[in-house]
Amino acid sequence: MRLTYPILCLLSTASVQATLIEYDGFDYPVSSSEPAGWVSDGDSDHASVEAGSLSFPDYAASTGNQMALQNKTADYLHSFAATDLAVGETVYFSLLMQIDSVADFGSQFNVVFRLYDAADPNGSAVSVGMGSSTSGSNTFGFSVDNRNRGWGHTDAVTGPEVYAFGETHLVVGAYTRGASSGDGEVKLWIDPSSSSFGGAEPAVSLSEASYQSDAVWDTFEIASSGSSSLPSDWSVDEFRVGTDWASVVPATIPEPSTYALLLGVGVALMAYRRRTQR
Repeated sequence: MRLTYPILCLLSTASVQATLIEYDGFDYPVSSSEPAGWVSDGDSDHASVEAGSLSFPDYAASTGNQMALQNKTADYLHSFAATDLAVGETVYFSLLMQIDSVADFGSQFNVVFRLYDAADPNGSAVSVGMGSSTSGSNTFGFSVDNRNRGWGHTDAVTGPEVYAFGETHLVVGAYTRGASSGDGEVKLWIDPSSSSFGGAEPAVSLSEASYQSDAVWDTFEIASSGSSSLPSDWSVDEFRVGTDWASVVPATIPEPSTYALLLGVGVALMAYRRRTQR
């Protein structure tokens, strides 16, 4: 059975279902308006559905187009089925993003993504920023904060400023509920290794102790308004929320024809082994 075991394992692994709460691959017609389900908080609407999709090596393929964004525009809120985290449980989000125009962040980090509870807008959050400590830099970095507060990220934990413009980055954020305010954790991963796709949570890139012990998480925000230092041309794709790593960071799924081929090879190998044992 040694010859057939890897094939059978691959086939059985594909049937495991992860706990995915929300998915948006932006599979909408190209439009100058924001995609369905993303609600603007103002009048300066500059989000749109743009043809084509973002991709990341060994990551599950996108199902549609992409959400294009600018600077000094409205923010966009997306609601999803509320979580009910017990102590020790985690909620994750992930998305692909790409900055197509070189941005001068003006020696600061600006909030761009937030996961939080709409009923407690000033409470806990997984608040992700991007920016640079040096004006005019050709690269940028990310930051993470534990609260849903102002647009600046002066109190956030910041990472290395090594990410290039014009490349797609995989952003994953998470909140683990603790028994009391500072016992939990907010976490951020940027471009995690493909060896973790569809598997277990890898070592974290940036983290910070939680602000509160919160069970409910039901809203995601793309914060594209405010400072002109935000990129004038950037986009997001493949948005997911889930309660385990594998649900929001899926591996590439083989085509049905690939499974059929593997199954055929497995049957042939089993038949061959039976003949040789006679």
